[in-house]
Amino acid sequence: MRTSINQQTSNATPKNDDNLDGKFFLFYKVFKGEPKIQHLKLVQLLKHFGFRRFDRDGESFIVRITDNVVRECTRQEVIDAFDSYLDLAPEELPGNIEKEVLCNKMYAGIAGFFSNDILGRLRPDMPIVFNEHTKDVAYFYYQNGFVEVSRDGAKLRPYSELKHYIWENQILKRDYVEVPLARCQQSTFYRFLVNVADCWEQHPFYGRMNPRKDPARLVAFKTVIGYLLHAFFERELKAVVYTDSRISEDNDANGRSGKTLLLKALGHMLNREFKTSRTYVELNGKDFDTGKTFKYQELGLDTRLVHLNDVKRGFKFEDLFNDITEGIKRERKNEAPSIIRAKVALSTNLTVKISGSSARGRAVEVELAEYYDDNWTPKQEF
Repeated sequence: MRTSINQQTSNATPKNDDNLDGKFFLFYKVFKGEPKIQHLKLVQLLKHFGFRRFDRDGESFIVRITDNVVRECTRQEVIDAFDSYLDLAPEELPGNIEKEVLCNKMYAGIAGFFSNDILGRLRPDMPIVFNEHTKDVAYFYYQNGFVEVSRDGAKLRPYSELKHYIWENQILKRDYVEVPLARCQQSTFYRFLVNVADCWEQHPFYGRMNPRKDPARLVAFKTVIGYLLHAFFERELKAVVYTDSRISEDNDANGRSGKTLLLKALGHMLNREFKTSRTYVELNGKDFDTGKTFKYQELGLDTRLVHLNDVKRGFKFEDLFNDITEGIKRERKNEAPSIIRAKVALSTNLTVKISGSSARGRAVEVELAEYYDDNWTPKQEF
């Protein structure tokens, strides 16, 4: 899917046409019958493919831009794009150079031609400014346009009205279709939300009535979902801790209340490809060690929501204080660290100790109702 965005700024956006309209881009000179690579021309060719250096928080990354849509890239992806370009080239090249000779020349010096120093020259002609959420407006991106969400509701707008860049993983692979509120309230997810918010009337399996039904709880659940989906960080940030209403300090882990399912649903609102995109990232809470250096290595530059799923007994919530309020430090092997601004959610079948004013000021605890269990699951109901 190729999305055309913001034609008014297309001059700052590369065509990203690997074929160069059938013309071979001369990135070398011929000296005594041999090709001599011109580094400046090589950088210009890579820029034509859409590769740029993206600077954030004092660190640099390589991205690829197509029609104002940005994707984080590795050095190997840059080399692969160049390699594919050579594959399409004719056997006889300008200056009476055989393609095999040029390929051998490039492969012999590939470490130098695609070094960090060379890739660092892929500076953009204009700043790469992303379309960010504001205090009053959130944005979601679909195949048929982007949706502007505010207190006045959701409005579908054409991409021609979008003034800045977006990450490729933000574009969901489906169209946005507005439906009446009454139809929305009949949907599977809305009914599931009513159930876990303890707003159901009569249990369909056990037959019991619900004496605790409180519409305010449903509003609270929807408010927390809105908070987690809203990528605005210039405020007092908190982690959302999803627990079961029936757990205690002493009992065994129960689970099966719908916590993971609820957060996966948010992932489907954020990730273009649920299993491979990184706008929403789910980490195994039982294996999560706050002392490990590479604990957040799965996060991408576009990550906006991190879910620590099923954190273990004795989890130290205070170890997340800086991650929640100051940003998450992502470290990977052989890469400079980067700061990722993302909302944080935890789910647990056990009690997470949140004591003291500092901890309470950084957490919102949400209890899921005793509606689903081993005998009655969302799959059975729906």
